Amino acid sequence: MDMRAVDTPYLQLTGIRKTFGSGDRQVVALGRVELTVAEGEFLAIVGPSGCGKSTLLQIAAGLALPSEGTVRFRGAPVTAPPEGIVYLFQQYGKSLLPWRTVADNVAFAIEHRPGMTRAAARETSRRYLAMVGLAEFADRYPWQLSGGMQQRVTIARALAAEPRVLLLDEPFSSVDALTRLELHQLVLELWDKHRFTAVLVTHDVDEAVYLADRIAVLSARPSEVVQVLDTELPRPRDPLATRELPRFLSLRHAILQRLLGRA
Repeated sequence: MDMRAVDTPYLQLTGIRKTFGSGDRQVVALGRVELTVAEGEFLAIVGPSGCGKSTLLQIAAGLALPSEGTVRFRGAPVTAPPEGIVYLFQQYGKSLLPWRTVADNVAFAIEHRPGMTRAAARETSRRYLAMVGLAEFADRYPWQLSGGMQQRVTIARALAAEPRVLLLDEPFSSVDALTRLELHQLVLELWDKHRFTAVLVTHDVDEAVYLADRIAVLSARPSEVVQVLDTELPRPRDPLATRELPRFLSLRHAILQRLLGRA
């Protein structure tokens, strides 16, 4: 098993509570969520539909504020998007700028940096496009690419920002099953190479077990973390062999049983 994860909290969520509305119309989305993420680990978060998984990830990213509780990244409180945390959205088509080429979309993540010229940003963007297998499509526009290729562009853009933490909000849910398997392998290869911390929100239990070191299971709304499981699956992961391991099947069964209310 990959032993990069350590016990020291790198990203820490303490007593996270989130409500929407007020009075009789108030909805408590998140109860009291407690969660820590170690540097370099791959953590997945699963839970019933509507339990606030994406809301929790947005709070972790500083894109939304909790009603109560605190988020700390490397010991510092998070009240706005901090440098070092990158959020990968589910709707890749909406996050890409249609009037920019693929290379310019990736360059968008870094061209604002002091001293970064447009030429240097484009050169860097092409390097990251090569990492995701899209070097030859640098001068195309997003609408000229398939859904899976567009998601590769968003992954390249996220990596170009050199994240310490990559937050993935159901990034594979809008592509077909085969493309999803290919993107799984791509993300694992890039995670292993760049050693960023990854937090994945997904509704797909198989995906969570396959990708992660640990899996946090949320309850129904108002959600709390009801279980954290170590996957204890060997790396590197194989899209076929890993899914046939007894440990994989056991974890999948246990998590689905809890989500279905049978635990």
